[in-house]
Amino acid sequence: MDFLFSFFILIILSTIVFGFVYSNLSNIYSDNENIEERLILDSIASQINRVSSKDIGYSTIIHLKAEVYGYPYYIRVNKNTITLYDNFNRADSSIYPIIIKNKYGSSLSYINLYSGNDYRVTKEVKNNQTFILFVQIS
Repeated sequence: MDFLFSFFILIILSTIVFGFVYSNLSNIYSDNENIEERLILDSIASQINRVSSKDIGYSTIIHLKAEVYGYPYYIRVNKNTITLYDNFNRADSSIYPIIIKNKYGSSLSYINLYSGNDYRVTKEVKNNQTFILFVQIS
């Protein structure tokens, strides 16, 4: 009887210890994922700000990785923020205020950039309105 009681206590303690270890390893993995997402987001924000601050006609190409730690993601570009969404997280970054248009000349309140694709971002002017044009190229 004492052996069964001791064995039961050992199992409970082992479960608690393994739970803490798993939780800490999971947090480390999540932190690495968040850091990589933040680096992607800050890079995209910097590229959009660069286009916005340059002369008319300046463009750059944004390359989005296919996945972050095995998960696809997308980036929503609004007037003054960009937000990265994946299955579990959301991260924001500020950009200079911009007007967004698509390749057909329509004004948009936001545009989504999907992982694994490349986008040409260009500063253009039409009818005395300066805007940022986003065109998917692959």
